[in-house]
Amino acid sequence: MKMNIVEISKATESDESPIALQNAVISGSCNQPKVKPYRMIKNEITMDYDNKVLLRGTRSILPASRQKRAIQTVHEGHQSQVVSRQG
Repeated sequence: MKMNIVEISKATESDESPIALQNAVISGSCNQPKVKPYRMIKNEITMDYDNKVLLRGTRSILPASRQKRAIQTVHEGHQSQVVSRQG
């Protein structure tokens, strides 16, 4: 099942790390501990202000609560391709 922008936005609003990262993008300051993992790519991070979603280039930065699901979704698609090639 695919995630939509509304689901990503709601998950972002309820996770402390993306909230801290949003504040860092707005203020330009990356001094908070929760933002530390993103310091190396801080110049690549922007925010879609309409949907309140963080972006790295054209890709969404998913909150931790949605990362596992995204990986499962990718693996499901891959498994479908492997089965159809074998069949």
